[in-house]
Amino acid sequence: AYAGSAEVMTVSAIYRQQWQGIEGAPRTATVFGHTPFSNNRGGLGLSLTNDRIGMTNSTYGKINYAYRVKLKKHTTLSLGLNVSFEHSRLDWNKAQLIDAVDNNLPMGQPSLSNANVGMGLYDQTPKFYLGASIPYLLKNALYENSVLGLDNFQKYRHMYFMAGTILPINGKIIFKPSMMVSYVPNAPTEIDFNANFLFANTVWIGASYRLGHTVSGLLQFQVSKQLKVGAAYDYALNDLSRNSIGTFEILMEYVFDFDNNKF
Repeated sequence: AYAGSAEVMTVSAIYRQQWQGIEGAPRTATVFGHTPFSNNRGGLGLSLTNDRIGMTNSTYGKINYAYRVKLKKHTTLSLGLNVSFEHSRLDWNKAQLIDAVDNNLPMGQPSLSNANVGMGLYDQTPKFYLGASIPYLLKNALYENSVLGLDNFQKYRHMYFMAGTILPINGKIIFKPSMMVSYVPNAPTEIDFNANFLFANTVWIGASYRLGHTVSGLLQFQVSKQLKVGAAYDYALNDLSRNSIGTFEILMEYVFDFDNNKF
């Protein structure tokens, strides 16, 4: 639903190294872009993600479409749909066996491909936004026991709710608080509280707190009108901190700003 909301073509890339120091910890790389079309009444987005966790290597491709409706002069409601494609591979050769020979474990690199659909809602004003999404509506099996020798592992529906606002402090400082709630069946509900300060429309400095789990620091710099770069660091507040020095993330975003607004 966010696709096209920047009202110019935007391309971004994010790399995340989670739980540095723990073998097999998640590593995620994402490239994505979105653009408005039809006089900002529609948005189109594309994304490609590679996710490596332990012995698994997954690649996701998504096509996102948003239908944008002007409710008032400065209020836009977006309804979004996405179609995603996933290819996952499990490398049993990386398994660290307690017994030198374990006939119950399959060998090789079995793989599986799936398709899914998702939906979202995004309400935007110049000083406030509100959103909700379910990225994967279908509960199709990610790994099948016939392929990988595992019990049927179903993909749970993840639900996200977010809200944020913009509060100008003076002519050069803007305060941007926000929050996000993540809900997954049979798992604890996660709540993120975020606070960002924007100085002279150039430097972002912020912090984030995930209830009972992590605290994060964020830094972003507007290199030019079109390019910005950012970095984030997460520190775990639970037992993970004994084995990990934290999580690192970097961001780069480029905005295509053209004189011809029909592009």
